[in-house]
Amino acid sequence: MIQLKPLIYLFFGTSLVLLIYMLVILYIKNINREKYKRWSKICNNIINNTVYSDDINVKNHQKSIESLLLIKTFRKLITKKILSATISFSGNSNNSLRKLYLHLHLDKYVIENLNVKNWHIKAKAIQEIGIMKLESMYDKVYKNTNHKNELVRAEAQIAIIKLVGFKGLKFLDSVTQPISEWYQMILLRELSHFDYDSFNGVDVWLKSKNTSVVIFALKLVDEYHLFELYKEVELCIYHSDENVRQQTIKTITKIFNNSTSNLFTKIFESEVFSNKIVIAKSLQEIGTDDDIPFLINQLQTENIQLKTVLTRTIAKINPNNFETICKELNPDIYPMNLIILQIKEEIRI
Repeated sequence: MIQLKPLIYLFFGTSLVLLIYMLVILYIKNINREKYKRWSKICNNIINNTVYSDDINVKNHQKSIESLLLIKTFRKLITKKILSATISFSGNSNNSLRKLYLHLHLDKYVIENLNVKNWHIKAKAIQEIGIMKLESMYDKVYKNTNHKNELVRAEAQIAIIKLVGFKGLKFLDSVTQPISEWYQMILLRELSHFDYDSFNGVDVWLKSKNTSVVIFALKLVDEYHLFELYKEVELCIYHSDENVRQQTIKTITKIFNNSTSNLFTKIFESEVFSNKIVIAKSLQEIGTDDDIPFLINQLQTENIQLKTVLTRTIAKINPNNFETICKELNPDIYPMNLIILQIKEEIRI
């Protein structure tokens, strides 16, 4: 027969141990919470004095700061707060925060993190260098612009732009790894923070073996209206990669000349469906009456989406004469009857 007393003792003993363990954990968490509040208050006071008083003198906290900076958790906290404040402010406040960061010798630790093998820590260190504009670390960051890890190389490319602006784009000369569309957008955003004067190399990047570099170069032509590169851009319309060709269509639409619409009609039938749509939409911006016969001819397609876009293009090229043109478009036959009705409503709006 099972003895109940030992089992009862075991149950209550285990419960008591667990209770004590939970109380100890809660006690430690409470201590850490209070410690974090105290540390956070110290950090906030220092940063507020820096931002609003342009005062990086930390004498009021000198003793505590010297000892606290030896604690990794505190260093991470004050670094995080300085980085956050630097992103939020600009001008003199931004410069003062950078001086505070250097005054606390936090750059010494970012170098250590930059040299670790852990890609997550390395990427975060590179991001920190960019935010704090630590120009002295340019060479170390540049070495990572073609890193095999996407996050590391992306942060390195962004940081390089933050450090030296348009000059930083020289990494495009040698980068072999792809630059994702998302990071291309971020690079363009970072460049927008600098006054554009001029930069060299776009013509070379348009011929790169790295298709993502070609696409980004085309976006640069678009963004900065580099009309002088029209001929170089035009060559990309025959690129083997359909994504490059699509970006070329978008870019050349922004720097178009009198021959652009003829170029589009010439390549239209040989293009993939998605690029045909882009060409049709581009002709809405640059097309002329001379392109309308070609567009009418292309309406023989069975694809309703393409039919709709082509019809809309015709209407946008010549809205005043669209009613007359409709007589040539089989206006009583499905689906053209519905498409024409829809486009007419758009014109009225």
